[in-house]
Amino acid sequence: MLFGSINKLIKIKDNYEEYQKLEELTIRLQKDNILDIINNADVLYKNKDTIDDILDYMTTIFYNLFIKDMRNNSYINIIKIIEEAKQRLKANSNFDMSIDHLIFRIWEEINEDSNRSQV
Repeated sequence: MLFGSINKLIKIKDNYEEYQKLEELTIRLQKDNILDIINNADVLYKNKDTIDDILDYMTTIFYNLFIKDMRNNSYINIIKIIEEAKQRLKANSNFDMSIDHLIFRIWEEINEDSNRSQV
């Protein structure tokens, strides 16, 4: 078990730039419009070979956000969305469409309250 955690840390260190881009994307999901996010989500689209690790790290980011604000259930819902995307990818769904769906659903979850207030 310990070696699995150490291996994940080594992967994060080796791919630090990619994970930094992923953290920036996570922040953008909370601020930008969906088209800007899609256009700047290369970290997800271009890393097909390491997408499981990237999605695991994305889960960690949203888990940490949940820990900071446990009243916000959106973060738990986002973690479920990420897990669903991982399952779709394991079932050989179209990669780009699965990533599109992931981004849209996360963006909707984050922005749900503001979207409802505009209606």
